[in-house]
Amino acid sequence: MVLKLAQVKGTWVYLIPVSGLRLTDAVKEEIVINRVTFISVRKLVRVRKRLGIPEPISHLRSRYSMVEFLNRPDQVVAVLRQTGRPHDIDSTVRRIVTEELFILAASQLGFKKRRYNSYPVIGGTTARRFAHLCINTNLSGGICSGRTAGKLHDLITDERWIAYNRNVFFKNLIETLEGRLKVEASWKQALRKVALLVGQSQSSSDVAHAFLLNMIAIEVLLVEEQDKQKDALPERVEAFIGWVGYWHTRAYEKRLREAYKKRCLYVHSGAFSEIQIKDLLFMDDILLNVLANILGHPAIFVSKRAVIEFSNKVSAEKILGLQRPGKSRVRPKTLLHISRQYSESDLAEI
Repeated sequence: MVLKLAQVKGTWVYLIPVSGLRLTDAVKEEIVINRVTFISVRKLVRVRKRLGIPEPISHLRSRYSMVEFLNRPDQVVAVLRQTGRPHDIDSTVRRIVTEELFILAASQLGFKKRRYNSYPVIGGTTARRFAHLCINTNLSGGICSGRTAGKLHDLITDERWIAYNRNVFFKNLIETLEGRLKVEASWKQALRKVALLVGQSQSSSDVAHAFLLNMIAIEVLLVEEQDKQKDALPERVEAFIGWVGYWHTRAYEKRLREAYKKRCLYVHSGAFSEIQIKDLLFMDDILLNVLANILGHPAIFVSKRAVIEFSNKVSAEKILGLQRPGKSRVRPKTLLHISRQYSESDLAEI
């Protein structure tokens, strides 16, 4: 019967359990990211008709013994309607839900310290516990230690999360992806790619991998194929945050060039050991500020071409000596800079 149903073409409603995400009353236990609704089972029981579920959740619990996740009121479920045959569309549905979870994970950029980040994911948690043993070769003894790897914490959509994302970049990002803020179609696609890259980076526990994802994201935002990237990247970042004193006192241009060199060594030579946590956190900050300023001015930055032209104008103003200290005729007065402080423990591990 199951095999026959899997070949039936129609509109199907998928209910998929999600880990690493906690929906609170602040968001009414429901968040919609593009086509996917993330909702608690507690609320799903009340609104299942709105989401196209034809029978009560209690009936589904009794009929399908494998879906024990429907017995937990706090469990978050991804709900997605898709037309086709389950045999053909299952993988597409999982991909769509995974991508929207990565976009949601992008909201963590700048919100929490990396070592407290979450990895919202389909199914069970990514955290795992393991033990290791080290034996002294000269003594009759050893040490057995245990630790947990992966992401332990949930992404909690509370009042703090809402306030932060309303004021920084995530709210405008979602409104742009949903078409409520109008930009060129190609720029909208680019911003979606950036969101996916940022979400994957924020979810990753691998320093070099997360760093590379950050570098790709900033290149998608600021660099064109014909550019000489090692020069274009710092120049375009400077257009957005070069007005801040930190640009000089913390040697941002030099550090960006070093970051790009490490990116190239990793991509072309596999030299991932060159990339340190401090490099990753630096690129987190760069990406956060560039994204916040681009998405904070949607009427100005409606395309990648608009971003490049803005950078060129800021550079021309600088070359011609038209910039006064702390002032520019080109940069909007509403540009912002978010400065993050990191402790020794932040630098010790993600």
